[in-house]
Amino acid sequence: MTSPKRVGSIEISQDLKFQARSWRAQRVAWVLMLFVAGAALLGLFGGGPLAHGTAGSVESGLRIEYDRFTRLRGQSRMTAEIGASAISSDSLVSVWVDREWLDGHDVLSITPSPKESGLQADRVVFTFRATAGSRPVRISFVLEPRRFGSARGGAGLVGGPTRAFRQIIYP
Repeated sequence: MTSPKRVGSIEISQDLKFQARSWRAQRVAWVLMLFVAGAALLGLFGGGPLAHGTAGSVESGLRIEYDRFTRLRGQSRMTAEIGASAISSDSLVSVWVDREWLDGHDVLSITPSPKESGLQADRVVFTFRATAGSRPVRISFVLEPRRFGSARGGAGLVGGPTRAFRQIIYP
């Protein structure tokens, strides 16, 4: 620190190196705050364009819509849209969900209700009654995550297309 210098009638001590470091730290902090605010607006912490993910397309037989970012013990939604070509002749459609991913969630509701459900080695299979039409069949799962962190999952149609997805679950 330097000795005080007289500026007019006031004695002022200055440390220009410290002042320059302080200004640089402030600029870095402002950039970080703007980055966090921008990420929040884009959906990194909840609703926004980045918050929801899609895997596949209805034209290919199966599209999965899911929440990319969700909170522990907060409601999350996964929707399967099944194209008319994927519905069997007996008006049934069987959707499977990765068992390990599903074990990390509480299933609050499934709409429409499945006709039956069963377990396979690494997946849970839900069978629904559906009629083929011009519009895709929508099956909605309302879930509540039980663990935080990164969760990889998958879903698909039995004997049909498979989709993989990844979620970030905040504490």
